[in-house]
Amino acid sequence: MTRTPSTLTNTPEKERRAHFRLPLRVRASLRRGGPTFETIAAITQDISSGGCYCISPKILPNGEYIECQVVIAPPGLMKPELRLSLQACVRRVEKLSSEGGEYGIALQIQSYRVVRPQGAEHITCWLGGAMPTAIN
Repeated sequence: MTRTPSTLTNTPEKERRAHFRLPLRVRASLRRGGPTFETIAAITQDISSGGCYCISPKILPNGEYIECQVVIAPPGLMKPELRLSLQACVRRVEKLSSEGGEYGIALQIQSYRVVRPQGAEHITCWLGGAMPTAIN
């Protein structure tokens, strides 16, 4: 099963999402809690203010809370990178190939933090209605 471009559009008759989804294919890491604190390399397919969809080599259970680090680099440059640190909940898992080894993971964002290249300055925003504020 693969996602077709039509699933990424926001046409009124096909799209029921509350937030516009931006097709965005970038590196991400999914960090699981628990005794192992496992980190899984993934690739985003799209992102919105309410969630994102990632391709992962490992399956994650529905309802699990994870941290997702999304790496956004300027075109043509490796550094400096902008990182989005998402606290998210797994809402849907899809097997993408019949041989296994590739899964689509739909994440609902609970909160996020934008980490600027310097690493010390960041913006925190809680999706409950608070506006982003700079933390010094």
